[in-house]
Amino acid sequence: MARKFLPYYNVGQSVGNGGSNSPDDVMLVQYLLSRIGKTPPHPLPPPPMPLAVNGVATPLLNEWILWFQKCNKAIGEQVLVDGRIDSSKSQGGSFYPPASGRTMFFLNTTFRRRFRAEHDALDLDPQCPMPLRAKFTAESDIYE
Repeated sequence: MARKFLPYYNVGQSVGNGGSNSPDDVMLVQYLLSRIGKTPPHPLPPPPMPLAVNGVATPLLNEWILWFQKCNKAIGEQVLVDGRIDSSKSQGGSFYPPASGRTMFFLNTTFRRRFRAEHDALDLDPQCPMPLRAKFTAESDIYE
């Protein structure tokens, strides 16, 4: 069977309201949300305070997650609006979005739609924080 796997960025544990909020996972979500928030169009205006990309979970991060979930809900997507991002599950080498993992799925698809070249190689994206770039570079070595 012919297959093409696109990069899919995922959190290992939940991020946001009531989440585990590990620094790498938080930084990934912060980076994706901050880039998406700076690039219109949006069905709802983004939060007025910019989101720092530092791996530290804050109430502002929860506000940004809720904003992103509400934007997806506003365009008719089936997404749980709870201020939390859970990991997507893997099946047969690709990821599928269960109800609780849909926000991560929509972060990937929205980011890729707006920044295709960067999405397909975050390890080379100079705007991506160095700790994430290093992590993605190390992970790609596993598959070579």
